[in-house]
Amino acid sequence: MSRHEYETIDLTPTTKHTDTDPRPVHIKYGDVEMDLPRLDDSSQLPTSMLIAGMTAASQGWNNLDNDQKLAFMATILAWLAREYPRFERELDRKSGDKMLDIGRIFAAWAKSTEDMDPKSLILLDLCLNHPAAIQYDWIRAWGHPLDLTRQPLYEAWPMCREILKNHDTSHAYAALAGNSYLPGQTEQLIHAFNQSRQRRTTPAWRKSDPLTSREHTAAAQPHNEALRAKLRERLGISGT
Repeated sequence: MSRHEYETIDLTPTTKHTDTDPRPVHIKYGDVEMDLPRLDDSSQLPTSMLIAGMTAASQGWNNLDNDQKLAFMATILAWLAREYPRFERELDRKSGDKMLDIGRIFAAWAKSTEDMDPKSLILLDLCLNHPAAIQYDWIRAWGHPLDLTRQPLYEAWPMCREILKNHDTSHAYAALAGNSYLPGQTEQLIHAFNQSRQRRTTPAWRKSDPLTSREHTAAAQPHNEALRAKLRERLGISGT
């Protein structure tokens, strides 16, 4: 094989499970009956819904602050309104507390996902907060990008766990550990050799890096307060 020829790794997509109900959660709100998928079934949920739902589930609804509840409900409401247009009208017509009702719907929805491995939330956190790190590792390990819209979370998490076992080379593990880069073994040995009981220093990889640290990336855009106010009004949320 010449240096200009590359081997193609041909991967067959995982088989979709057709022997189970794709929407096993049945919730009736008012007069609207909704058949919903499990919150960890990435073959049925869009990625935005999957991340929003599991992020809220990991913290608990009562532990979310007002902005987190707002962001979560906006995602949930948009998906439910698209899937069940009558739900939006039912919410407008009958709900005395939209925020509470959507939270109750999610609480009932989440009960069907109780048997999910809670550590799989690590993968969702990586997709949400460190997408470049997990994609780098995933492509290197499995030969293709991670796509939770095509691969169920329960299948992807064991593959992610294998990646995280390699502490020396995994960018995702470094991101979770709070490291700014992956130190080589020589650098780690030199740092350990220079430590003493009287003098303990922070290793360089635990410090902020001018090139890779988040504070040196593009600044976040300010909130559009007008749109936020409209959304609060739409959901019946008072306050700032």
